[in-house]
Amino acid sequence: MARYQEKELPLRCTLRLQKKCPDTEAFIQGCLPLWQAAVKAGKLISGTVFALDDQIFVYYEARESFHLDEYLPGIEKYVFLWPGQDKLRPYVPMIKYYQSMPMEEVRDWNRKENTIPRIMVNRMNIDKLQSYIYVHYLMQEEQPGRQGRFFSIWGSEDWCVLYDQDNPKRPIDTDYQGQLTTHSLPEDRLVEYMMPHFHYWEDGKLQQQAEILLHVQ
Repeated sequence: MARYQEKELPLRCTLRLQKKCPDTEAFIQGCLPLWQAAVKAGKLISGTVFALDDQIFVYYEARESFHLDEYLPGIEKYVFLWPGQDKLRPYVPMIKYYQSMPMEEVRDWNRKENTIPRIMVNRMNIDKLQSYIYVHYLMQEEQPGRQGRFFSIWGSEDWCVLYDQDNPKRPIDTDYQGQLTTHSLPEDRLVEYMMPHFHYWEDGKLQQQAEILLHVQ
């Protein structure tokens, strides 16, 4: 059987990197003009690089193929390289656990105003990952658009990133109705149901807000 090979990143994704030197954040911030030029050229809809501890995350929405070396050229010097493909790479794509609305189903993905994303990070209890994905699939397909158009959740190992940028939430121009006609989402105990899925941070919090290094839209 052929081994999975990463051919091309999707048009909407979150990438995870791990910094190896203290100059990483400054280097990333210095690349801002490249991101701004991509938005001006119509290649990029939105892009955000954010950090928490030694982790760097790159969220983007693109109109065409996204190649990290176009936006952070030379990033290999500042982060650890990951195995698993034909050659070492500076990132791994995070798995999309949830999207409030599929990007390809929304006719207008642009922002009407200049807003700053809110990014929260959880540490997942891996033993409960399957039930976490299950309940979010119910939410995604029974109630598409429930969290606005941009809200999404991404995971890698025990890192869980929640991205949102739609406040106040606007009507969504779409015909998408979801793939489920059931009503199985445990609405009356949803918060209680979700709590055991995560570990608490050392400060007792369930989530941490990431620091935004650069953002364009």
